[in-house]
Amino acid sequence: MRETRVQGTWKDKSANDSEVQAHLDDSKLISDGLQGDRNAFEILFSRYRPILYRLAQRILRNHEESEDAVQNCSLVAFRKMESFRYEGAFRSWLARILVNEAITILRKRKRTYSSACSIPQERGEAADLLPDPGPNPEQLLSETKCQCPNAQTLPFDFGAASCPSSLRDL
Repeated sequence: MRETRVQGTWKDKSANDSEVQAHLDDSKLISDGLQGDRNAFEILFSRYRPILYRLAQRILRNHEESEDAVQNCSLVAFRKMESFRYEGAFRSWLARILVNEAITILRKRKRTYSSACSIPQERGEAADLLPDPGPNPEQLLSETKCQCPNAQTLPFDFGAASCPSSLRDL
């Protein structure tokens, strides 16, 4: 294996060859797929599925949503395959489609979250949603009076002695 120096770094010539070979393979698979070969599309998408899934997982951080994004990306790419320009790499074209699909999912997630957690606009609305707590302790105390039988007929203030001190001053 011969190594060549390219712009200040050592680059393995076989790695460069494999990138060119993958690009040519992609082009061949795309053209075969456009001519009606379904196996070519299957091979093409299965080659990039793990890469697309990892990218979706980094963006969405959710397994199910990542799977949905990859599936939507494959579907969009299949439908738009004729618009693919062979100037760039097929992998980067798929990655761009996937990022767009992930952004769409994030927007839907944000809309769903904001509608499920709708916050009342004014404080009065929030208070109206709470159940009626009933009378507070102060109201209960003012309604309760010392019920001492025959307290007023005794010669001394026995009623005051038998009533709790908290209720005497009422």
